[in-house]
Amino acid sequence: MKFRRLAEIVWLDAVAYDRADAEIEEKLPKDLLFPIKSYGYVLKQDNKAVVLAYEDGDDQKSFIVIPKKWIKSFKILGKARVSKTTTNFVGAKAERKSLRR
Repeated sequence: MKFRRLAEIVWLDAVAYDRADAEIEEKLPKDLLFPIKSYGYVLKQDNKAVVLAYEDGDDQKSFIVIPKKWIKSFKILGKARVSKTTTNFVGAKAERKSLRR
């Protein structure tokens, strides 16, 4: 078994809006981005991005690449034990949640 760092990353994502209204017109562009809270283990990272691996609701193993400039907070929550041959979690689960404004 191999240990990986289990992390919580809050980052700003792009958003598609269906229509513009007066409220949208008054906001700054940075205020229209959508904060996302992602959990998973750090597969790898460099000075440009973090690769975060996680399991979705159907137990499918996936990963997301988050540009470091989009990250608002990065917390290491502990360590997750994973198989050396796969990206499967052993005894840990990750989920992706959106934050409420």
